[in-house]
Amino acid sequence: MSKRKLTLLSDMALFVEVARRKSFTEAGISLGVPAATLSRRLSLMEQEVGVKLLNRTTRKVELTEAGSTYFKKCEPLVDGAFSAQLALEQIVSSPSGHIRLTAPVDFALYYLAPLLSDCATLYPAISFGTDLSAQNIDLITHKIDFAIRLGTVKDQQLFIRKLGVIHFKLYASLEYLEKFGTPLRPSELRSHQCLIGGGTQNKDKWIFESNGVFEEVDVQGRFAANNLSFLRTLSEQGQGVVGLPYLIAKEGLEKNLLAPILENWTMQKIPVSAVMPSSLRPASVNLILDYLQEKLNSL
Repeated sequence: MSKRKLTLLSDMALFVEVARRKSFTEAGISLGVPAATLSRRLSLMEQEVGVKLLNRTTRKVELTEAGSTYFKKCEPLVDGAFSAQLALEQIVSSPSGHIRLTAPVDFALYYLAPLLSDCATLYPAISFGTDLSAQNIDLITHKIDFAIRLGTVKDQQLFIRKLGVIHFKLYASLEYLEKFGTPLRPSELRSHQCLIGGGTQNKDKWIFESNGVFEEVDVQGRFAANNLSFLRTLSEQGQGVVGLPYLIAKEGLEKNLLAPILENWTMQKIPVSAVMPSSLRPASVNLILDYLQEKLNSL
């Protein structure tokens, strides 16, 4: 479509407003455009189409026969365009619609589910479709509004918003500690069975911090998995030391299946981010992200 044709579409809206009000002055006030500008634009439009649309007098504006026919055709088109624009603005500004997101299983179960439940109560016009997966699926192909990612996000083509951090601590079962002893410093973990998260590698480097002092330890174990609930269950059954966020360890602690160890040391904090395929997002998505950020930062 040529630039002039786009201008004609704009002029069509100006023409409809002038035809309705039969006055350049009143139409100019309604549109926020000087009356002289309206008159000049519509004169150029008449020259472009090769027919007179308006009869101008000092007191009023009347439609010619051609103008009347054109007005009848244009009016519903212009009204439809304004209606579409209004609907789009409402989508952008109102907390409503369907949000598609993806998140790791453990994070979704222990953190996301209760927070989205709160959001559903606060914003009843928003619905959610959630894909629980440890895989970094293609957001555009799957029409995902945002994905929750744990750790450092390396994809530079995505738009990233940091939501908070998750604090990990160490736990083991009483059975394990009675059999193999309780480590008193991170360095002692080298001689323990450690349950490795994040994948299938049976060794890892764990970083600890206590009062500004950092310590890195190379650890290994017989079990590795990308699901923290799975590793928690193994630890509860005496298979080794596990690093967990408190919310995931809580049930095991309450049932005396797990006990905290190295309580004066904190494992490396894991950042939680929302990643999105575009910087342009509906108001509903921004609203949910604001809520998640507020709550995750308070944990």
